[in-house]
Amino acid sequence: MLLTSDDEASLSNYAPNMTLILPAISVGNVGQLAVDLLISSLDLELIAHSPANKLTLPLVGPSAYIQPGSKQLSTAVEVYSNKEKTLLVVQQRSDFISHARKEFLDSLVEWIVKMKIKRVVLLSSAFLSSQLDSFLQCSEVEKTRRFLSKAGSAAFPSVDNFEQQMVSSRFDDPKSLRGAGISTSLFQRLDERNVAMLALVRLCNEGEDNVADAVAVVNLLNDVISLKPVDKEWKRPISWMDL
Repeated sequence: MLLTSDDEASLSNYAPNMTLILPAISVGNVGQLAVDLLISSLDLELIAHSPANKLTLPLVGPSAYIQPGSKQLSTAVEVYSNKEKTLLVVQQRSDFISHARKEFLDSLVEWIVKMKIKRVVLLSSAFLSSQLDSFLQCSEVEKTRRFLSKAGSAAFPSVDNFEQQMVSSRFDDPKSLRGAGISTSLFQRLDERNVAMLALVRLCNEGEDNVADAVAVVNLLNDVISLKPVDKEWKRPISWMDL
C-alpha cells in the first residue's frame, strides 16, 4: 500500500527490524509537523512517492526539505528511510478521499502486517477543549497522551513509567479524542492484529502555536526510542520559513 512491489522487495530484509513512524491528519497538523522535524533532522532518504495517492486528495508542490530550485517534489504521501537507524517514516500531506476511509485503513493495516514491521509509532493530536476538566489543567508533559497496544510493552520498554492505556481504555471512546482523525481506528485494528504500537496524541487547539506542539511530541518520542542526542536541536525544514 505504501510502496510499490519493487520497493517492498528491497526493504523486505530490513522491515522486521524497522520502526514505522507515521502521522495522523489531525488538529493543528501536529503529526505532520512532527514528521517534518524527523525528516529534516535524521538524514532520511526519500525512497518513494507512495501509490497510496489514489486514496488521498491529490497534491504536488516544491520539496518541503530542499532549497528552492530542486527538482524534487512534495506529494500527498511520501516514504522515507534510514536503514542504519532502522527507521521507515511516512509523511502524509493530504487527507484520504472521504469515501475511501475504510479502504485506506484496510490497506495500511494489511501492508504493516505483510511487511512484518517491528513496531509502529503514530503521531497525532486531539482537541484539548474536548477533554475532561482534569486534562484542561494538565501540565505540558501531560498534554501528550500515550497509548500502548497490548504488544507494545515489550517493543517500547522505556515507556514503563508512562501512563499505559490499552484498547479497553478511553481510546475506545472517539469523543475523548475529537480531531484525532483515524488514530482510534488504526490503533484498535493494529492492536487486534497484535502489532506493537505506540500512539502519541498531543492535546491542543487549532491556531495555537502548533509548531511548539510538534516539538513537544518529537521530544517525547526521542525519550522513548532515542533518535538523536538530547542536546542537538531539531532542524526545521525550509518549508517552515514563514511559520
